[in-house]
Amino acid sequence: MPPTRKEINCTEHSVDIAVLKQEVENIKEHTAEIIDTIKSEFKDLNDKIRKLEDRKVVSMFLEKFMWIAIGVFISVLIQNNLNNYLAIREKAEYKIVKQKNKQ
Repeated sequence: MPPTRKEINCTEHSVDIAVLKQEVENIKEHTAEIIDTIKSEFKDLNDKIRKLEDRKVVSMFLEKFMWIAIGVFISVLIQNNLNNYLAIREKAEYKIVKQKNKQ
């Protein structure tokens, strides 16, 4: 036979319900704190993104400038070495031609 209302001990259930309500309230407060923290951290997100984009643009410009500078430097080195090689070669040919004319 199922127990009647009078036989059920309601004090234990009311204590359990009170504990559950308190736990739910604690979880709500904790969740609200976390949400507030997240909102405060993401409040300046647009400014942070703009700063990062500005840095990215500047770094891209510097990277392209450095590649151009490296290309110019290599071109100058090659040109100087080529000019020195041609000058030595021309001097040697000039000396040979000059000596032939003297004889």
